[in-house]
Amino acid sequence: MQTALIVLHLVICIALIMIVLLQTGKGSEIGA
Repeated sequence: MQTALIVLHLVICIALIMIVLLQTGKGSEIGA
């Protein structure tokens, strides 16, 4: 169970990072 929680935490963290990077990428394109 502990391993499953760690994996789930990693997946969520990576997903949040990807969302932030995509949003900043779109924002910079609009700004340019």
